[in-house]
Amino acid sequence: MKILYKIVTPILTVLIFPVILFMPFFRLITASDTVNQLLTKYGIGEQITLLDLYHAVSNIKTKAAADGQTLNLSLDVIPQQTRGYLIAFLVFFALAVLCALLVIILSPILKKKLPVAGVSLFGLLSTFLMNVFFNKAAHGFISGEINIIDIYTSITGDTSVSTLTGLVGNILGAVSGESSQLGGILNSLLGEYTGVDIRILELSSAQTFMLLIFGAVTVFTVVMKLAQTDN
Repeated sequence: MKILYKIVTPILTVLIFPVILFMPFFRLITASDTVNQLLTKYGIGEQITLLDLYHAVSNIKTKAAADGQTLNLSLDVIPQQTRGYLIAFLVFFALAVLCALLVIILSPILKKKLPVAGVSLFGLLSTFLMNVFFNKAAHGFISGEINIIDIYTSITGDTSVSTLTGLVGNILGAVSGESSQLGGILNSLLGEYTGVDIRILELSSAQTFMLLIFGAVTVFTVVMKLAQTDN
């Protein structure tokens, strides 16, 4: 039983890392053609993996270097409260990864199983709280308080997308003032270009599988502990 535990526990836990890298981590659905075109430009779809984000950031850095620009990573365009939620999300994500590493390292070498179960349980809690704070941060994007295009422009200095969005919005406003009927027609045709209508922004299947793995490791460790006690 001890050998089974020392083999199964680290193998099961190490699955978290390919899950984090290769499974969809975020889900983003928007009704804005402008945002969809921007995401497609960097190879990002509805389901986004961390590897997708890495490649997108690399492409942005490469383009900025080629244009002789410096990226602005201050993200002052994001409200302070939302930044706090994002920081909390990142902290609990880092804690979940750290817990996974600790379980992999400690489970084969510790004789006592309760510390491993405790670390795994804390990883489970961190993964849950990671989702809670991400949902709080996402609310600002879904409500329209935070504009993804503004964030992109702030980071890259590329104003072409925001200029187009603002231009179409001004045209619609002017035409609507002259003729409500014509303005309504143009709004139905071009309205998708004037905003960044985010319908869904949430954590995806990677977070679910992280919960399942931490839960399975915790239960398995406790069962092994109880079996050892009975013996």
